[in-house]
Amino acid sequence: MSSRSILSEGLEDVLSRHSDVAGISIGYMKNYQIDATCAGFARYSTSERMTPNHFMEAASLSKTVGTAFAIEYFQSKGISWITSVNTLLREANADWLITLPSKPSSTLSPEWADEVTLAQLVNHTALGMHYVYGIPLSHGMPQTLDFLNGTLEHQFGYAPLFLEKKPGSSFKYSGGGYIAMQYLIETLEGGKHIQDIMRPFLVQC
Repeated sequence: MSSRSILSEGLEDVLSRHSDVAGISIGYMKNYQIDATCAGFARYSTSERMTPNHFMEAASLSKTVGTAFAIEYFQSKGISWITSVNTLLREANADWLITLPSKPSSTLSPEWADEVTLAQLVNHTALGMHYVYGIPLSHGMPQTLDFLNGTLEHQFGYAPLFLEKKPGSSFKYSGGGYIAMQYLIETLEGGKHIQDIMRPFLVQC
């Protein structure tokens, strides 16, 4: 039995336990060859089976691309993915650090703030801010720091970003982790905007 068949059978088993999901399509790479496998239905109403030829509406790719860039960026500087974020922020003389709220719950320990790693900024296991709200073009784009320190709370709903739990202890979607990553990279690059920092990477892609 091929690896694709085994994977497809596994997907069918997953789908059997999630009646609200009609079908699934997964793209993957093995030995530098891109392949895909599917399971379930493209449409329940017509009993049309899902195939690799079906187009899927994908969720936002911005975080995926941002993570890929961050991996390349820190690797090029010889910085481990498990490095403390606050250590890097202090070395860059940043104006913001990961901290606990002014009135933290009794379940939070102060030393945890320095334990947040680069990886945890992008794997949703340290910080909060579930949703990242849009900013009207007429307003102009604020500084990245403004999204983190509460400057935009009243006008756009961006409360100050704090540590919410023991780093790595559980998953909770975190748009704030990505804003913190952007701020860190911009600070390490002397205040350059992320668009300019990422442009060579995007062009190369």
